[in-house]
Amino acid sequence: MMGSWKPFLGVAWILFASITGTVAESTFLYSKDGLNFTFTLAAAADSKDLFFRISAPSKFSWIAVGTGDKMDGSMMFLAYPAADGKNVTLSARLADSHHEPVYNDKINASLIASPDEPNGIIEAQYYIAAVCRNCTGYPHQTFSLTNPAQDFIFAVGPSGSNHRILSDSASFSIPRHSFYGSFRIDMKEVTFQNVTAAPALGTAMSDGASLGDELKTGDHDWASIIHAVIMCIAFVVGYPLGVFFLRVMDKVMWHAWVQGATVGLTILGTGLGLYISRLYNRSKNVNSAHQILGLFILLGVVTQFILGYLHHRIYKAKQRATKRIKVHKFALGPLVIIVGLANGALGFDLALKEYLVTPYVVVFCIFLVTLAAAIWFKMLRSKRKQNPEFLGGLSGGQLGSYGFHHGHSQRANESEIGLVGMEARDHR
Repeated sequence: MMGSWKPFLGVAWILFASITGTVAESTFLYSKDGLNFTFTLAAAADSKDLFFRISAPSKFSWIAVGTGDKMDGSMMFLAYPAADGKNVTLSARLADSHHEPVYNDKINASLIASPDEPNGIIEAQYYIAAVCRNCTGYPHQTFSLTNPAQDFIFAVGPSGSNHRILSDSASFSIPRHSFYGSFRIDMKEVTFQNVTAAPALGTAMSDGASLGDELKTGDHDWASIIHAVIMCIAFVVGYPLGVFFLRVMDKVMWHAWVQGATVGLTILGTGLGLYISRLYNRSKNVNSAHQILGLFILLGVVTQFILGYLHHRIYKAKQRATKRIKVHKFALGPLVIIVGLANGALGFDLALKEYLVTPYVVVFCIFLVTLAAAIWFKMLRSKRKQNPEFLGGLSGGQLGSYGFHHGHSQRANESEIGLVGMEARDHR
C-alpha cells in the first residue's frame, strides 16, 4: 500500500521544487592520496542545463570532469589558472580516444557569477561554479538525465611550479594528467524543473554518488620520455662519439659502426616523435619548429651516412679521395650535429618541459667542449710529428728521434711522409 504512494510523492516533490526554486544536487567527494576533489551537480529537466561546482587543490596545473566512463567520446570541463593567477579559465572540450581533449566552442559552457561563492583560486583551492546549456544535445557522448548510474571521469594535471599554467585561452594545450579516476551519480536525484542556479558546494559524499574505478596515479607519458632519451643519446653521445673514434683514435670502422647505429636510433626516435605528435593539440599538425627541423635533420643524417659510405667504397676501390668527403666532413656532418643539438632544446619546450632546457644545454656543451679539446690535442700531436721545428725547445737527443741530426734532406722526407699521411686521412 505504501509503495503505491511513491510516484505521487515524487511528483509532489518536483512540483514543490518548481514552485520554491529548490535545487536538488548530488556531490561526489574524493579525499585520498593528497587529493581533495569535490564535484556537486544539479540538472534542469526542461532546458537540459547542467549546473555544477568543482573544487580541488590549486597545486595541480589543471582539473577536469568529463561525461562517460572513459576519455573516448567524453565531454569534458577543464579549469586552470587564468593569466592573472587568481581567476580561472573554463574550457569545454571533446575527447577522442586517449588524445588531448580538443576545445569546442559549440559547447555552451560558462562560469556563473556567485557573490557568496566566487570563482577563482582562493586559499590554494580551485573554486568553479559553471553551467552547460542544453548539455545532452552534443553527439558522441553517453549522457542521460534519467540514468540512475551516470558515469563520469575526473582528472588533475601534474603539480609543481614547473607545470604551472597561466592562460586565459580556452584552447591552451595542457600537460598529461597525473591522477585520474571515475565515479557515478544518480541523475534522477539531481534533475528537476526550473533549476536556474548552481548548487552549493557539497561537503560530503551523497547517497546517489559513488566512486567507480580506484584513482590511477603515477601516469607517465612513456612515449615522450623514450623519444627524448633516444634523441639525446643520438645527438649528445652517438654522433660526437663517432667523430671521436675517427678524428682522435683513427678507428675508421668504429666510426662507421657507431654512426650507422646512431642513424638507426635517429630514425626510430623520429618515428616515435611522429606518433607522439598525434596525442597533443600543440603538435598534431606537425607544424612546430621542433618537428619541421626534426624532419630535415633526419634527411640530413641519412644523406650524411650515405655520402660517407659511398666515399669509403670508392676510396677502397680506387685509392683516391672524392669530392663527397668535403661535404661529409666539413659541411653536412657538423651542420646536422649542431642543428640536432639545438633542436633538442626546442623539443623540451614543445613538450612543456622548459625547465629541462638549461641542464640539457649544459650537458651537451660539456660533451662538445671535451670532443673539441680531444680533436685539438690530436691535431697538435700530428703537427708536431710532421714538423719538428714546431717543437721549439726540445733537446738534441729528442730532436734526433725525429731525424733532425741527418740534415735538411731527412727533414724534407719527413714532411713528405707527413703530407702523404694527411692525404690518406682525408678519405675518412
